[in-house]
Amino acid sequence: MCGKLPSRRQLAEFQHTIGLERALPDNFTEDMIMRAPSRDIMNKLASATLALYSYDANPDETTVENIMRQGISLMAKFPVIISHAYQAKRRYFDNDSMFLHVPDPNRSTAENILHLIRPTGEFNDDEAKLLDRCLILHAEHGGGNNSSFTVRVTSSSGTDTYSAIAAAVSSLKGPRHGGANLRVVKQFEEMKENIHNWKDETEVGNYLRKILNKEAGDGSRPDLRHGSCNLHLERPACRCTEKGCSSAGGKDRLFGRDGFDRAGRKADAGCLCRNQGQRQADVRKRRYVFRLCLQNARTAQVAVYAAVRYRAYRRLDGTPT
Repeated sequence: MCGKLPSRRQLAEFQHTIGLERALPDNFTEDMIMRAPSRDIMNKLASATLALYSYDANPDETTVENIMRQGISLMAKFPVIISHAYQAKRRYFDNDSMFLHVPDPNRSTAENILHLIRPTGEFNDDEAKLLDRCLILHAEHGGGNNSSFTVRVTSSSGTDTYSAIAAAVSSLKGPRHGGANLRVVKQFEEMKENIHNWKDETEVGNYLRKILNKEAGDGSRPDLRHGSCNLHLERPACRCTEKGCSSAGGKDRLFGRDGFDRAGRKADAGCLCRNQGQRQADVRKRRYVFRLCLQNARTAQVAVYAAVRYRAYRRLDGTPT
């Protein structure tokens, strides 16, 4: 947050501060979560964030020190809010048992989430490390996306921190942003019901084509965050359409000779980034291509990310290797 990595002592102090702020206000879970449960956890997180305004003795001051205090408090409380909201959803909408645990100030964010959502509160070290890395990747992904932009817009009016963050959470809920995760899960479930032989790449590939052609699923194509097959782009060295991504050599980048290419995302990223003769003016007009390359690169572990992330003005002025 301060532009450099903390020392071990500073990290320990920050973790201690987060732990002290972890607990919710008295009766907050009962009054704000249990009495008005929601079938959508993001919806409850947004309303609970707004409600925390009433428990802050100095909610409207917009000094750096006060905003930092509020931000740390919200970061600490979010895992507890979403965990308790999840338990309320299980009880009132899923007709399942509800388990409410008290957060542990000495545990990390990932450890507290696992502790709070599990019936027995038990988890192992590998699970905590995996969730911790997932949280880091999600946090690093931000900075210029929809919800981050929402914070910038709302805070520019001088509104309070709770209102700005609640607006960001509402933005994050959308199916074209953070809510895309739920859509992907639903899409996987629908694919499981309709694909009978997962070892048959031809069958899998044919069904994926149906999804891209809006002939299967809910009639919508996959979200841009989860692949570049939605793009309608034509380049001298690459042509991307709804049905795949083809290079000058004619090889289908998304659907290979056997049907579906498991490395389709990696191929798309490389194909988009290796367009020779691309004019800089065109790059500026199509900045979403750049963002897409970064997203695919981070996922597919290709060399694009390191090569283009820090280039000035977000220009693809070289061919990454």
